[in-house]
Amino acid sequence: MADIRLNNSMVEIRELNTGDYEELALFNANFPGDRRTKEDWLKRFQHWWEDNPAYDDKWIRGFLLIIDGKIVGWVGSFPTLFKAGENIVKAFNGTSWRVLEPFRKHSIDLWTKNREVSKHFISFNTTPTEDVIKMITRLGYVKYPWGGNRESYYLLKPYKYIQEILPQTWHRLLPLMGTFIILYQKAKIRLVKSNLTLKLLDINADEINELWNRNKNRIEFTNVRDSLAIQWYAENKLLLSVFLGEKLTAIAILDLRKNLKYDSFELTFVDCWVDYEISIMSVLSAIVRFCIKYAKENDVSRLRFPHFSPEYSNTLKKIGLLTKKYDHPGYIRIPDYLKKSFTNESSYFTLLQGDYGV
Repeated sequence: MADIRLNNSMVEIRELNTGDYEELALFNANFPGDRRTKEDWLKRFQHWWEDNPAYDDKWIRGFLLIIDGKIVGWVGSFPTLFKAGENIVKAFNGTSWRVLEPFRKHSIDLWTKNREVSKHFISFNTTPTEDVIKMITRLGYVKYPWGGNRESYYLLKPYKYIQEILPQTWHRLLPLMGTFIILYQKAKIRLVKSNLTLKLLDINADEINELWNRNKNRIEFTNVRDSLAIQWYAENKLLLSVFLGEKLTAIAILDLRKNLKYDSFELTFVDCWVDYEISIMSVLSAIVRFCIKYAKENDVSRLRFPHFSPEYSNTLKKIGLLTKKYDHPGYIRIPDYLKKSFTNESSYFTLLQGDYGV
């Protein structure tokens, strides 16, 4: 705890505890630009910590900036279980560094307290502002390896997106242009046929644990995907299973949410874990086909498939989806004791890192 008196105001930075949840949820709900309610934030705290299989009471959840007894800022974190070589370790996922504008001269002091905790862990920051990127890159954070900063996508309601980039005088052409884009996508897409069957899955602990254990040694650095972790990651999301006969050969997590800018629902490919015996082309083709059908039945305007690795990037390009720049770069810092064994080729990162979508 740090107490400082400035201009007759008592400035305190202290660790967040359970008794702070109500006041902190209200602070977040009222923070400029925030769209979540107090109840939304309380559910988020419950998910990050009490419901999190990686969390225990030794984890420091974050720090509060308090001036004259009121919360005016905070920074948080939550743990996730991560495979690092032969060991399972806890990764540090930073979140919600926010301070009310009149008190931002204390922002760095607040962030430094969190930094003292994070430096001992594999650490992720997946929603940084430009100013935060400048700061964390000086502290050894680098973009985590994906298959480039691209994503593939499929439009079911193109007019919602193209009207944003066209002058008003061109809007009368939207129906024609939308029809052209839909026909172009259908002509371009190439989905291979297979004997795989897909369905939305309830958690089956034995099948998921078997899939994880059968394939975990192929990759040195990646998120743990046993049944407890998958159940936690998939809360409020869609969990998709891929079967070959009776055998679970892949699982995927999909996130359905509203894009407020375009006033449309989008389905995003969050994660995929595939059996080494099955080709990525077969699995991704089956998933894309499923997502297109699901989108048509559930009023979804766009499907999004980030390129998690070079293999995913090459496969999605072969499938023939449209591509664009990906807007949410993620950053990772590897502690010194793991740097020698970490390589891009030995790692696999998706949208399970950091606080994106959690």
